[in-house]
Parts: sequence; structure tokens; C-alpha cells
Amino acid sequence: MVEAVHSATEEDPQGGHLVRSSDDFDGEVNRVTGGLNRLHAELVDLAARAIADPARWKGVGIRSLEHWLCWRAGLSHRTSTQVTTVARRLDDLPTTVEAFRDGRLTLDQAALVARWVPWWADDEGARLAQRCTVRQLSRVLPRYPFDDLPRPDDIDEADTETSEEEEPAPERTGRTTEYCRSWFDEQGHFHLNAVTDALTGGIIEKALIEARDALFQNGRPDTSWADALEEVAQRSLDTVESPSRRDRFKLHFHFDIEGGAVDAGNARIPDSIRTYLTCDGSWDPIFTEGSVPLAVGRSERIVPDRLRRIVYLRDGGQCDVPGCSQTHWLEIHHIIHWDDGGVTDTWNLVSLCPHHHRMHHRGELGITGNADDPNGLTYTDANGRPIRNSGAAPDAGLDPGPMCPPLRTYRAPLGERLETRWLYFNPPWVQKKWRWIYPPPPGHPMRADFDARRAAAA
Repeated sequence: MVEAVHSATEEDPQGGHLVRSSDDFDGEVNRVTGGLNRLHAELVDLAARAIADPARWKGVGIRSLEHWLCWRAGLSHRTSTQVTTVARRLDDLPTTVEAFRDGRLTLDQAALVARWVPWWADDEGARLAQRCTVRQLSRVLPRYPFDDLPRPDDIDEADTETSEEEEPAPERTGRTTEYCRSWFDEQGHFHLNAVTDALTGGIIEKALIEARDALFQNGRPDTSWADALEEVAQRSLDTVESPSRRDRFKLHFHFDIEGGAVDAGNARIPDSIRTYLTCDGSWDPIFTEGSVPLAVGRSERIVPDRLRRIVYLRDGGQCDVPGCSQTHWLEIHHIIHWDDGGVTDTWNLVSLCPHHHRMHHRGELGITGNADDPNGLTYTDANGRPIRNSGAAPDAGLDPGPMCPPLRTYRAPLGERLETRWLYFNPPWVQKKWRWIYPPPPGHPMRADFDARRAAAA
């Protein structure tokens, strides 16, 4: 694989790689990838300008720069986060940013370096990123115990006046960010991804082992770790005693008279699950008239749970405001307020996240129309201007050639096995005036000079 990539390019005396004049496929891939990288770098520079001047992106319903990029540029949340991550580190990582702007690093590679590599490892991080795949970088960089070293210009002279016994020795603690994320993909499969400290991880591991062993002892020899995780979750739900609280955490599926079934997010569920639920499940019927659930009208102000689930299903299980993708803690809003004569019917109810719900009642977000019509609702800002479903307006006539001349192209990673035990980032042995801030380790070429200066100071 490496030989194939090299055959498509030739060395540039200034670094990087030039496309040969012959029409070869690998060269075309490298040229297009290099141009794409440079366009991504242009987008990062625009994001940096937006960070410097928040007035460029702040507006009605926009919660963050990442949210604005999702709406304005038509990006996914993951891509917009990568763009802003690199944009916030432009000054810290000049070598990485230069390689990115030159087309030699992809957005994924640059974002991983920007997220994990500190300022003092910029040069080595950029070189490593050009030789490793994204998967290799995501496996290595988050686990590497980078020292949290201040910049030399941020250190006062008084801070460097230490005796031999007080010689600075930064602790290698690494960077651990705890999180737990879950989502359903387009096929309806559930994904769970978590990173915790060793103590929490040990507790979770022991709980899974115990649950799997209990299932095995109860006559299920083919128990998987997924079964163990389900057992732990079932035990937690079984401890809920309050009926009202128990109903809040039930799984709800919707069945039609033709035998189809969907989950709360309106995604079709397999027939095997449908037949299992109809064999042993609790039924809560919804009566309809002309395919519309029967109205509650003015008889109830609080939306009944069954009607609430119908509204969630219709709105796809997420906030209905254009550009918002929040799926948790949704609230049901009366489009025509109850105090103004509004009814508790599906056409007058819409799912909103708490942020947009508060904005509406503050007069900063207008909502009008029929919610049962797929295109029946109109959202407006505080000035009455309609909010579009997407702010993306790409210029199809843009010629990327002038912006990305194919002189310097992308070179694919080596694709070789990465031996992480030999990976080491050299901390900076910076000298401020005549005092060393970060002393060289024993055996370093400058260690003798450091020892001589320290002896003279003593």
C-alpha cells in the first residue's frame, strides 16, 4: 500500500509531494484530498474569525458556534466540533496548522492533534499525524500522559529561582475526560460509548461480570456481555416503586392495524421484536378519527401521557425548531396558548427543548401554524423573520482551483503497525535568561550545561 502511494507522487524540494504529469489514479486521489484539506482549513479560519467576533454567529436559537456551523454550513455536529477545536488552537499549534493549510493533514487528523497535543509537542504531533491513520491517532494521543507545562513567557523569573531540592519535576498525569454517550443509528441500533476513571470503570466491570454470571447460573449458557448490560438495566428499573415514576421510564412502541410497529423515534422495529411485544406487553390504545388521534380539546390543559407520546412520535423524538437536534428532556408546547383559547389537540402541540420553549415565552421565538401538517409550522425570530430549516447555501459555481492549487498534495499515512511503546514526545528544555525552567533529563546533551549552571548559581 505504501509503495502504491509513493509511486503516484514525487518529492518536493520544499517538502510535501508533487503530482506527476502522468495521469495516474493515486495522484488524482492525493490532489483532491489535498484540495479538500485546504478548503477545510479555510473553513477553520472562518470559524476562528467567528470566535474572535461572536456577533458574526450569535442569533435567535443559536446556542453555540458548533450549533451555528451545523445550521449555516450544513455540517454534522461531529464535523462542526472538529472545526471549532482546531480554530481555538491556531495560536498554540502553528506547525500543525501550517501542515493543515498546506493540505498535508486532514481535518480529522488536525482535530485529534488540536484536542490532545499540548503546545510544546506541536512539531512532533504534526509529524506523527502525517504518518499515522486517524484510528491510530485516536488510539494513541488520548492515552499519552502529556505534561501540562506552562509557556515560558507565562512564567515569572521568581518562579524559576529554585534550589536543587526544589527542582521542577512536572507530574505526568495525562488527560482523562469522563463521558458517557448513547445514540441510535439510522438502522435503529443502539450505541453506547463511555470513558471513566479506573474506580468507576472497575465498578461497572464488576457489575457486568456479576450480571452475566447470574444469567449463566439461571440456565443461560450463551449469555453475552450485551445480555449482562441489559440485566443491569432491568434490575435498576425494577427498583422503581412509584407508579407515576415507573411510567416515565417505560419503553413505548406504536403499532398500527396493518401489523407495523415503530419506536418512540418513529423508526421501524424488526418483526421479531414486534411479535415478542405483542405476545407479552402492556397495551395502551389510542383512538383515532381520520388517522388523527381523538381530540382532548379544552377538557384538559395538561397534555395526557398518551397524547404526549403521539406528539413525540410525530416530531421524530426531537425538538422541532429548525437546526435543533436535542432529543432529551423535551417539553410539549401549546402553539396557541391555553390562556388564549388554545386546545390540547395534536395540531396545536409541538415538541420543544427547554431552551427554545423558554425563548418562545420570552417573545424571542415565534411559532404559528398546524403541527399535524409536515410543512405547516412557521418559526420566526424576534424581528419576525422566518427561520429556515437549514442555513446552508453552498456556491455551486465556486472554482476551488485558485484556492487549492495542486502543487502540494496529501500523502497517505504509512499504514504500518504502530508500536506505541516506542512513542515519546520530548518536553521542551526551555531556558529563561540563564535559569532552566524544564531541566533536561539525565543523559540529555544539555544536561551537563544545566548541571554546571546550577552549580555556579549555588
